[in-house]
Amino acid sequence: MRWSNTNTDFFLALLKPNDWLKDNAKRIYERYKGDITTSETTFIELLLLAKRFNLDPVRITADYMKEHNLNPLNAF
Repeated sequence: MRWSNTNTDFFLALLKPNDWLKDNAKRIYERYKGDITTSETTFIELLLLAKRFNLDPVRITADYMKEHNLNPLNAF
């Protein structure tokens, strides 16, 4: 599976323990925290890629819901 979504790369860099874009993604996140949005498509793509990168899709979803005070339906 290949992807070319810059949004997905940004979020993967933040979620993965090690990523060559992690430092840049963290700087962008800190600078624009609270103003960062993405599409449902990117969120679903992250869940689909979670297994490939040894990420827990349940944790990704729960963290997103908690951070944004959303119920499951609104999270998606």
